[in-house]
Amino acid sequence: MTDRGSASGFEAAWSTLALDRTAAIALGATITPDVYATLAGRSTVAASVGVTVAPTLPALGITGITANEPAPEGVPQVDLEVVGVLGEGGMGRVLLARQRSLGRHVAIKVARIQGDVESPAAVAALLHEASVTGALEHAGIAPIHALGRDARGRPAIVMKRLEGVQWSELVHQADHPAWPKLLEGRDDRSEVHIEVFMAVCNAVHFAHARGIVHRDIKLENVMVGEYGEVHLVDWGIAVRTEGEAGALAHALVGTPAYMAPEMLEADATRVTARTDVYLLGATLHEVLTRRPRHDGTTLYAVMAQAFESVPYEYASTVPTELATICNRATHVEPSARFPSALALRQAVADYVRHRGSVALASAASERLAEFRAQLASTTTERDAPARIGRLGTECRFGFVQALRDWPDNAAAREGLGECLELMAENELAQDNPVSARSLLTELPSPRPDLEARVSSAEAAHRLRHERAAEAERMEREFDLSTAAGPRAAFVTGLAVLLALVGVLMSRLNLPQPEDRADPSVFVPPMVLWAVLIPALVWSRKQIFATAINRRVVGTVIIGFGTQIVHRGLAILAGSIISNVFWTDLLMFAVLAAIAGLAVLRWAWVGVPLFLAGAVAITLAPHAARGIYGVTMTTVLLLSAAFLWRTRKGRSALP
Repeated sequence: MTDRGSASGFEAAWSTLALDRTAAIALGATITPDVYATLAGRSTVAASVGVTVAPTLPALGITGITANEPAPEGVPQVDLEVVGVLGEGGMGRVLLARQRSLGRHVAIKVARIQGDVESPAAVAALLHEASVTGALEHAGIAPIHALGRDARGRPAIVMKRLEGVQWSELVHQADHPAWPKLLEGRDDRSEVHIEVFMAVCNAVHFAHARGIVHRDIKLENVMVGEYGEVHLVDWGIAVRTEGEAGALAHALVGTPAYMAPEMLEADATRVTARTDVYLLGATLHEVLTRRPRHDGTTLYAVMAQAFESVPYEYASTVPTELATICNRATHVEPSARFPSALALRQAVADYVRHRGSVALASAASERLAEFRAQLASTTTERDAPARIGRLGTECRFGFVQALRDWPDNAAAREGLGECLELMAENELAQDNPVSARSLLTELPSPRPDLEARVSSAEAAHRLRHERAAEAERMEREFDLSTAAGPRAAFVTGLAVLLALVGVLMSRLNLPQPEDRADPSVFVPPMVLWAVLIPALVWSRKQIFATAINRRVVGTVIIGFGTQIVHRGLAILAGSIISNVFWTDLLMFAVLAAIAGLAVLRWAWVGVPLFLAGAVAITLAPHAARGIYGVTMTTVLLLSAAFLWRTRKGRSALP
């Protein structure tokens, strides 16, 4: 068939079928060769299906097929007694009979009778069905017990009586009495439908392996037993793939609401196993939607839909994976369908295996919607951040678990991507760019705008961190509690040493304060340096550990170093000793003021003491050595007291 899927192509196909636009038939009914002949304006179909009523067909002891029918001649005892009618169709009837020899009930299928005469087409179809079904011994296909003739020579098939309901009843009747037994404690009816569908696929695949295509797979032709047993029935228009003769080879047959496009060509050579795959897909479609694949009010409209077979847009309630399976199975081109009924069954089996993943993704999607709504909300509730964080975590966990069960779950992958992006945005709102970056690393391709925002936030966070680290370092560098003990002990030792040197100097015969300076003025500072240098070397790791310690020690070194330089200059200048002492104190006052500004606030305490000492020496130059010693010792002891206090943890920073 050419131009498949186009309006002009269908018009050509319709004209080839020789059907009137007003032709009508029940869209769920099967078109048989006889029916097609009638629709095409012919009284009957002349050709048989290649199977004749052989005179060697054994006689069956059947009674009750028609009213007042006598017992078969030559049969001592009737074995099969018809007790009821199981069903009637366009080509035949299915009767319920009791088989006395085995004490069981069986089904007997006979050709449709027009008046007292059997339809030749119906007889041919009956024998054809017996030939096809008899060659298929499978649990999903009702077995044939016998093929023979009744007392009047009419063919009859004795087959297994199938107890159960048509699948269509289960699909369209949610309250059908058979459901409780089939569910057996389960809540999900779709599980039962999937099990039935997979069983039908097995039966169809078996038939294909035997070279037989059913051509009329539909809900009405599937029987479901009380214990879940499944049988595909009505093989009357089935064909063999190696070629079919007679009416079935060149007639429009099948059920319009299910037909595959190639079936409209009315050419059995165009029918393959993929035709049955289409019918299986159309059957699954009706299970999912409760509507036939081709729906319409006229035969023309329905066949037009079958010819085009456009992909169906399934509702969101239909699982995406099943929707994809259905559309592939019912693709307009046979080559694009599943290659076999087994492949179709495997795809559905994969869906069953993926159902847990799909359910997890569905639950996570609900959490995702709630998470999105919470992020968009302007609520100021105290527990809002915790609730939002919990939603994001639950959502993420659900999608991750879904992908762990089924790595190819596209919905879960898409949902996880959105969840991670929303979580990253939430972390940015909470000023947590590090966490936001960690979330983005899980995304294969983050949104460019989100990537830029995270990078910008990272730069700002890094700058703040560097500033905070620098502030912390400065705080640590100027923490007076670091090495406070050694530092205080060092200054205390200087004070004690200075006092001892002063006492010692007072007992020596030294020049008077009114005399000119001589090398004796170097004795006190040199003694101090003799002690200072080893002490600094011994405790250098602690004393020089922080900036404040280095500044304190540096101030002391500068002070005593300047003192030596000053006294050397005084000797060269011929200054008197008292002037050397008071100018020393003046120099230390300036140094204390500088230290108070730059290093230690409490160093200002020494300024008035040094100035007072300098003034006292000016007023009483004869007592210069004593005043100088007392002033220096007092300042050093006060400094040691302040330093001892810093062991409790204080900072020199303002």
